[in-house]
Amino acid sequence: MSQLNFTKNILIKCRKNNYKAIVFTVDAPRLGTRERDERSSFKMPDNLKLGNFIGTKFENFNNIENLEGSSMSIHSDHLFDPTLTFEIIEWIKEVSELPVLVKGILRPDDAQNALNHGADGIIISNHGGRQLDGGRSSFDQLDEILQEVGGEIEVILDGGIQRGTHVLKALAMGATAVSYTHLRAHETPEHRG
Repeated sequence: MSQLNFTKNILIKCRKNNYKAIVFTVDAPRLGTRERDERSSFKMPDNLKLGNFIGTKFENFNNIENLEGSSMSIHSDHLFDPTLTFEIIEWIKEVSELPVLVKGILRPDDAQNALNHGADGIIISNHGGRQLDGGRSSFDQLDEILQEVGGEIEVILDGGIQRGTHVLKALAMGATAVSYTHLRAHETPEHRG
């Protein structure tokens, strides 16, 4: 099954299961260099399966020929299509019949391109700073992106949110919302400020 047909099946499944939107991550056509993983030839556990890929050669991280180096990097190199362009947004919307949010936007021109190709929202994100060493933070890009597309599209800030004041600053600058997904192991929701 081609990657496009596989993706089409997942999008149809999302629609049938009453998903509310599709978040299309665009900032990781390749995983960033994880030097420690490369040096140690890190392998995911063989019993770990990727649920959406059961029955395909991608269901297990280590199920690919010539596995040398980090299994996560090799897996993503085989699975992700680095040739995708903004035009795919229109196809995702057509197939899924759902709103599409484009995650991984860091440049104003990319925000405009996402808007021009039908995105219903963008998520400003640098993938937790794990993709490009020395890249700009999501918050640092917020103002420029809002100047480009603010008011025309939903703009969500992802990353760098550690406390309530960060949320307030992002919203005061014009972000529609923020995304906060990291909770330190020693914290409970009551400890977040």
